[in-house]
Amino acid sequence: MVGSQAKPPMKIERKIGSTTYIVTSHFAEKGSTAVDKIRRMIDLDTKGNKSSK
Repeated sequence: MVGSQAKPPMKIERKIGSTTYIVTSHFAEKGSTAVDKIRRMIDLDTKGNKSSK
C-alpha cells in the first residue's frame, strides 16, 4: 500500500500486585466495529436459546 502508514498498536501496561499486564490493541481501518461484533454475538446467543425459555 503506497502512501498509507500503518499505525503502531496501542500498548498499555498495568501492574497489579507483583504481576505486570501488557495489553495491545490493533484497530482495522475498514470493516466491522467492536459494536457490530458484540451485537452479532448477542444476536446469535439469543437466537440459540429461544427453546430454553
